[in-house]
Amino acid sequence: MAKTKVLNIGIDLGTSRSVIACDNGVRTFVPSYVGFPKDAVSRKMFGRDVIFGDEAIKHRMALNLFRPFDKGMIKYADTNAESKEYKNALYVAKALLQHLVDLAKEGDQERGVDYIVRGVIGAPALASRKNRKALLDVARGILDGVMISSEPFTVAYGLNLLSNALIIDIGAGTVDLCRMHGT
Repeated sequence: MAKTKVLNIGIDLGTSRSVIACDNGVRTFVPSYVGFPKDAVSRKMFGRDVIFGDEAIKHRMALNLFRPFDKGMIKYADTNAESKEYKNALYVAKALLQHLVDLAKEGDQERGVDYIVRGVIGAPALASRKNRKALLDVARGILDGVMISSEPFTVAYGLNLLSNALIIDIGAGTVDLCRMHGT
């Protein structure tokens, strides 16, 4: 019988780079680019169907590159849920999230372990309900438990600055200000 282990992950799916921090010590980032080989030659060269991050940027001429996020949220999330662009952005974002979770699991030295993966995904402070639902759709099937949290609040909580502080989150897609005045 395989051993079960809980893995807690903090995730920031950013416009230019996506970051994870885990309770097993893994802290890393990946540029938010996902590439798919353009033809059979490039597919054979890479030996796989999806390329992520720096490797995708390096080999951009042989790949169809996608950036699934814009202004900190999934592209086209505010449009029709049946649109081709939205479904494509959702698929690419899901592939990137799966890659990040796989990186977190690689950092653990134990083999033959079944993971219960729980995550907190940061969302921009002004993300709409539709945007947050899109993030939940991306996490479905990858994370066993997920919570969507405002990025500035998550930073304030992590730094224990919950009263009398101004949190400024300057990202590639958004700038968020959050006044933490306590209770």
